[in-house]
Amino acid sequence: MSHLVQPSVQPLVPLLDPKYYYSSLFVDAFTEDLVDLLRTFHDQYTLKPPPRHAFDIFKDIWRQKGWNWIHLKELTDAPREAFLDTCFRIFVTHIACPPFHENANGVLYQIGALFALYTLYFTQPSVASPKIWRQHHISIPIDYHASLHALPSLVSSDMTHYVIHVLSRLLESHAFYIIPASDLEPFSPVKLPHSILKKVPILEKGKSGRKNKQQKGLLALEKLRRLEALADGGEQHPVDADDDALASYLALKQEIADTVPSEDIKAAEDETMSRLRRVDVKTTEKGMETGREGLIRAEDAAISPSGLLGLIRSH
Repeated sequence: MSHLVQPSVQPLVPLLDPKYYYSSLFVDAFTEDLVDLLRTFHDQYTLKPPPRHAFDIFKDIWRQKGWNWIHLKELTDAPREAFLDTCFRIFVTHIACPPFHENANGVLYQIGALFALYTLYFTQPSVASPKIWRQHHISIPIDYHASLHALPSLVSSDMTHYVIHVLSRLLESHAFYIIPASDLEPFSPVKLPHSILKKVPILEKGKSGRKNKQQKGLLALEKLRRLEALADGGEQHPVDADDDALASYLALKQEIADTVPSEDIKAAEDETMSRLRRVDVKTTEKGMETGREGLIRAEDAAISPSGLLGLIRSH
């Protein structure tokens, strides 16, 4: 005997695609925030004399900029793994290859990135309900790892013990996972951002079956241009250039006018105008102007004494 599956009373929670954290939407914004953090740390520490110890300055800036809430950015396992992987990767890159800023001490940017990596790694929630995914290892190319070990020899004496303490804690916790050198492109994805997303402007469209202000303005300008051309004696119909075709058409038009009752001609004209208007509605709905010129000419001719047959004129 089969059992029916009971519907769930809990709504599905929308999940963010992990690829988002490798895209330009996240990577560019995160990098800008990190550079702002490092620049502020650099500026405050270079005051003469420094107001406090290096790590105390960094902690206050970390809180002031709202970085202490970073772990609440993503709580779902798969997206959180991608989120932390990208964060640590950007930190490691800024430690080994600090951004160039004129009149700035690049070593302070490296130290700030090291403090950021240390703080993010050791503030990962270890006790939570439900349990939150935690990244235990930070991938780092072997040449970046060598640059990391060289940092204590590059800093001033008043900052050396802070750098040594932070590095010692990370090494004792086996935080680093050594991967091949950076020139071999060992990361996955190879480049950050992995995908570039650009904003595409949405064109405003008028309501279906109605002309918006822009369409009405263009139509008014077109009518004005035609009136000016007629006043100057220009803008002849293209068919006027073909004398043989024109003569043949004029003869046929006269024959129809002489033999076909006027009410039949009027009915044919009404049907033609109805079809032209339906075409105009369809093209307007699709945002096209095809057929508009012909409809304007036909409407002008329909109210004239000669009707639609007067569209073709003799020289």
